[in-house]
Amino acid sequence: ARGALVAMTRERGDDDLEANSLRNRVATMLQELGHYDEAEVMFRQSLAIDEKVLGENHPSVATALNNLAELLRAQNKLDEAEPMLRRALAIRKNALGENHPSVAESLGNLANLLKAQNKLDEAEPIYRRALTIFENALGEDHPNAATSRGNLGELLDAKARQLDEAGASDPAALARIY
Repeated sequence: ARGALVAMTRERGDDDLEANSLRNRVATMLQELGHYDEAEVMFRQSLAIDEKVLGENHPSVATALNNLAELLRAQNKLDEAEPMLRRALAIRKNALGENHPSVAESLGNLANLLKAQNKLDEAEPIYRRALTIFENALGEDHPNAATSRGNLGELLDAKARQLDEAGASDPAALARIY
């Protein structure tokens, strides 16, 4: 795949969007293989090309931001990933509208990051918003809605464990979580 990317870039130029799409796929494969440093370089190149060719507020830029941020999250570079996820969310909201499934995807990614940062109270309403969008746009039985529901459930369980560990076994306190 790398050879095909080199050949396509040589033939079409560095800013070719088709070659950039291939670059993104190669970066994804590298990430899946655990070659994070090399994947990061390619994701950053892909983002820069999308911004240059399509403009900084294009939905494809949001996708590139999400991809890079998810790689950074996998490397536990949470503080670096967060502004990228917030920017991707803003781009998608502006370009696609508040209730688009891609907005819900960005919301879910941001909530996952916040959960990883142990910002559970901040993550909860974001998970709930993502779930609402998925259910309304795609239906309650859609796999994305099910995943979102599961993410919210895991967060609520984590919040309950925190309360329990803190000695707050008061049923009223636990009821506020759910």
